[in-house]
Amino acid sequence: MEEKLIKGETIGKKIRAVRERRGMTRQKLFELLGGVYSYDALLKVELGKIKHPPIEIVAKIAEILDVPIEELISEGEPQLEEDLLKDPDLTILMYQAKDLSSKDKQVVLKVIKALKEEHDRERESK
Repeated sequence: MEEKLIKGETIGKKIRAVRERRGMTRQKLFELLGGVYSYDALLKVELGKIKHPPIEIVAKIAEILDVPIEELISEGEPQLEEDLLKDPDLTILMYQAKDLSSKDKQVVLKVIKALKEEHDRERESK
């Protein structure tokens, strides 16, 4: 049985995955943080060495990476991009959403999250 990652490891893994998916180096992310966090501390966050990274830093990283903070702090493993693209419905959804404003994308994400929560509740009640 796989041991569940502690919060810091999960957050670090997700930050690194998103950063790499964006083609951004750790050095560039450090520079965009504008000196509010040291390179060494950023490295430790990505490696999961900090059990509870400061939420202000995680929020700033989410802003820089243009992802909702929930994507970085939610439980569960990030799914590989290739796995997501194998689902034709998700591919269509991503294609349709690509030109939306950031604000509209946030609305779509909230709707999807609400649908997933409803689905999970229904599944648990069975």
